[in-house]
Amino acid sequence: MPTWATTITLRGNGTLDDDQADEVVERLEDAHGTLSVGVGEISVTLDVDTDEGRSMFVVSDAEQTVRLALLGTPAFDWPLVHAELATAEEQESRLAEPPIPELLGSAEVAALLKVSKQRLAELRARLPLPLATLASGPVWARPAIEAFDRAWTRKPGRPRLLEAIEGLDAAERHRVAVSAPVEPLHSGVTPVVSALQLGAEQAAQRANAEYVRERDSSES
Repeated sequence: MPTWATTITLRGNGTLDDDQADEVVERLEDAHGTLSVGVGEISVTLDVDTDEGRSMFVVSDAEQTVRLALLGTPAFDWPLVHAELATAEEQESRLAEPPIPELLGSAEVAALLKVSKQRLAELRARLPLPLATLASGPVWARPAIEAFDRAWTRKPGRPRLLEAIEGLDAAERHRVAVSAPVEPLHSGVTPVVSALQLGAEQAAQRANAEYVRERDSSES
């Protein structure tokens, strides 16, 4: 017989006092019920055992159990506004998860997305809303940024490889530029690789020129 962890939320006028809340919890003891009370709202989570093939009736069975426990209280006839159910195994898995997701600042978001901080600033308007903005800057939930990364086509802005190239020093960029030569764009200029877009090729050209200047300067 499957067991379902079911949450029933009712809303109305008034509230339950402490004695009424304690009595409701006692009535729900066999169903391992827990009660959350607010002004004009209560939420009850309880276990509902049901026969195979009766999962469609779990919510109605849970609501009936809750209303019986609420007899004699102001919340007895409050309307149902929300219901949620999960298998007992799923509920245990959820409870085992940390209540606060991993938080990321701008540096961690840039590293996860493999972009520079400058590119991250350009992307800011497209990112999910941060959970908070502190004195040190905004913070995001890691799952939200990971979801953004999966959906991001990366068409706007500069390609990842170009950003990686421009993060290297001149000598390293020169080695990248000459590691896979193709037909020169101009006399004496070797682009990085044919798969790069024009912007990356221009970066390789700049890297070559910068490397040559540094080399000539050190030799003179």
